[in-house]
Amino acid sequence: MSEDLPNGWTARRLRDVVTKLVDGSHNPPPKEERGVPMLSARNVEGGRILFDRFRWVSAAGFAIEHARTQIRPGDVLITIVGSIGRVAIVPEGSEPFCLQRSVAVLSPLGLLPEFLARQLESPRIQTLLEEVASGTAQKGIYLRTLAELEVHVPPLPEQKRIVEKLDSLLEDVNRARARLANVPLILKRFRQSVLAAACSGTLTEDWRADHSVAHLPRLDVELEGLPQLPACPAEWGLGPLEAFTRRFQYGTNDKADADARTGIPVLRMGNIQNGALDLSDLKYVRNAAALDPFLVEDGDVLFNRTNSPELVGKAAIVASPVRMVFASYLIRAQVDQTRLRPTFVSWWLNSGWGRSWARHVRTDGVSQSNINATKLSQMPIPLPSIDEQDEAIRRGAALLAMVETIEGRVRAATAGALTLPQAILSKAFSGELVPTEAQLARAAGHEFEPAPVLRDRVHAHETDEAKATIARRQSERLAHRRPQGRGNNA
Repeated sequence: MSEDLPNGWTARRLRDVVTKLVDGSHNPPPKEERGVPMLSARNVEGGRILFDRFRWVSAAGFAIEHARTQIRPGDVLITIVGSIGRVAIVPEGSEPFCLQRSVAVLSPLGLLPEFLARQLESPRIQTLLEEVASGTAQKGIYLRTLAELEVHVPPLPEQKRIVEKLDSLLEDVNRARARLANVPLILKRFRQSVLAAACSGTLTEDWRADHSVAHLPRLDVELEGLPQLPACPAEWGLGPLEAFTRRFQYGTNDKADADARTGIPVLRMGNIQNGALDLSDLKYVRNAAALDPFLVEDGDVLFNRTNSPELVGKAAIVASPVRMVFASYLIRAQVDQTRLRPTFVSWWLNSGWGRSWARHVRTDGVSQSNINATKLSQMPIPLPSIDEQDEAIRRGAALLAMVETIEGRVRAATAGALTLPQAILSKAFSGELVPTEAQLARAAGHEFEPAPVLRDRVHAHETDEAKATIARRQSERLAHRRPQGRGNNA
């Protein structure tokens, strides 16, 4: 048994703090079209009982199972096969159901159902469950093994305070996690706003007011069937991308079957993430002189020509490249950097307008979509002066860097929020979350009832109730069997 428990706490085997520890049916009744739900481990999730994806059993089959398990409100369910250790409490007013073998049902003795359920979810118990689980194809826990798990039992008033504090803290954690989950979408919209402002002149409106800006020519472009272009400054030019690009090139078809020792990294469509190159997952092609034409260069715009309908058309630029090539699902656009900055092109392609353009011009296949180099070359693109492009890129990059910083903090906060419940549960069941009964009694100058005394008193009370019930039933049976008395003859 555990030592160093808080004053007034005791450690007991699970079998000593429950009046019922049974699992569900090992031989489930036949499936029916309608009837009573028979639930399995997949119906216990997130601390709740989910009435979905279950089998129906007949009323007769349910009666057999119910006679054995006697599931009541306040019972604690725990999954013991497959996804082991998920817990839920049977709520008041729950519809009748029975269980398959993958779930066990417990009736607490001297423990609040909420206290037992939370303790079963605690890191200490979850670790013990992992250690005692056995099996090959699917792990499981025998009831006799489950019965021997050690649980900690504080006095009942302390259990109530712990449960109340846990509910409050975990609710706060859930609210924080929900808010954090909304932040990525907000940042995604902000990033799109930055790109839109940079590519429409909004971001540099005050800059133009302070600088003399010459009017650039507007070339003929095909706009029919395309999304409406954003309103751009009158000084800006316009033209098809090919008017400002030296060449378009498809990538290599060589198979990526080499490794880092014998090959050369190949950039694929998965390496373009959020408008930038992600080099965390590289594959390699065999290093050969035939690959030299596909070596990337600083300032290359890589365009994803084949992907899912949602992702086709994404783009990124190559900056400070190492020796790498690019795959056939990408198109390299090498722009004339005296007229058009590669970053501006990439931002335009990844902007809201660029994503809408990709949806309009793509050719959809069975599972993938395609945008060829001809369509890319004809894409209309606004043209600010080089100086204004540089200023827009400087301002936009600062804002996007801020977004990346916030995203990093959100990832860290989200990771912390995922581990926080377990940390809170650990403190709760080691007596560190709320003042103990012993501490409160000492501060108030009175005695308190330690958990062992409470457990013995509850057990004695339930034993007396059980004896009274047995005696009452025996009396009823005797009264039913006693023959009727005869009246006196006249």
